Amino acid sequence: MKKCVVYPLILLLGGCASLAATGEKYTELGHYQVAAYYYGYHYLQNRDDEEAQKTLERSLDVAFRNLDADIAKAEEKKNFERALGLAIHKEHLIRESQRWNVGSWGTTGAAKSVSKLRKKAGDAALLQVDEAEAAGKRGIKKLELLRRALSLDPDNGELDKRYEQERQGLQENIVVGLNCTGVGHDYCQRFSAELVEKINAADRELIRLVPGSSEVKNARLIVDLRIKKHDSQWQPLQSGIASRPIPRQNKYKETLKNALGGVQNQIVSARYRLLRRTTKASVSAALRIVDLSGKADLYSGKTVENESREATYYEFEGDARAVNNDPVTSAYGTDQSPPPTPTQLLAIVTERAVNKLSKEILMALEKTTR
Repeated sequence: MKKCVVYPLILLLGGCASLAATGEKYTELGHYQVAAYYYGYHYLQNRDDEEAQKTLERSLDVAFRNLDADIAKAEEKKNFERALGLAIHKEHLIRESQRWNVGSWGTTGAAKSVSKLRKKAGDAALLQVDEAEAAGKRGIKKLELLRRALSLDPDNGELDKRYEQERQGLQENIVVGLNCTGVGHDYCQRFSAELVEKINAADRELIRLVPGSSEVKNARLIVDLRIKKHDSQWQPLQSGIASRPIPRQNKYKETLKNALGGVQNQIVSARYRLLRRTTKASVSAALRIVDLSGKADLYSGKTVENESREATYYEFEGDARAVNNDPVTSAYGTDQSPPPTPTQLLAIVTERAVNKLSKEILMALEKTTR
């Protein structure tokens, strides 16, 4: 039985069922590159099939001729980025043909074409940057043009310098200010640090949280916090007496019978008490990002996060047999482990608040910097 090998590209394109038939379908649709990959992986599974090899070679020939035609059209229309992408596809497909060990296509010409078109695309992108600069255009549009040009020529130090200069001119440098009346200084600092870490970890192009000593700052993030913690300690919930009949036994642990042969019972009892302990924590955080130039706030939002836990147990005096299967006490158990402390719960609600507010802040600032 022949095994079906799933290759990475085929996995993306739809599995490995009837590879040759799928290649035929893509050929009929005019998707010659995709068809060539299907025929290629079909051939890998049928190395001894001469017809599979010929079909693959014909498919590759058609794919390369169509790629060449599409590259020429893109160049004619001065769409050098599209031409570059097509040339890269062609080079990759040639490398695959070499791996399949079919045909005699070499990568030298394809590599030269990629290099030539990369330069043309880079020059065209740089020309757009220069034209925008000559027209006095600045801001996000110019930054996008610079980013595009830099992606085509990543080793261009001068272009990188121009990009960074433009980016810094648009960057929101936000200093953090704390207003934590009634909240411990340590917690206030910790909340602020977690928020800063979350926002900076997102690595947004035009958003930076900077220290108060920074020379450049154009916005202030004001953090206003309120927290509450509560621990009820163990409180009595209910008390009562549990009793139940159990067989009477002699000193040999033998069940005693009455004159009629029935089991003699005795009533055992115990006094019990149910206890409950509840812990709670909440954080109320209100944040504003004030534009230091006097414009409208860049962001304003707040959240209130709450968390609570509960633990219960019972204690008793008397015969344990009375409470072991009692419908009231059996629902509680005797485990006296307390619930998470308010401080532990505060860490949970803090993380939730930081996650929520950091996402809102990033979304709001991205809108203002577009």
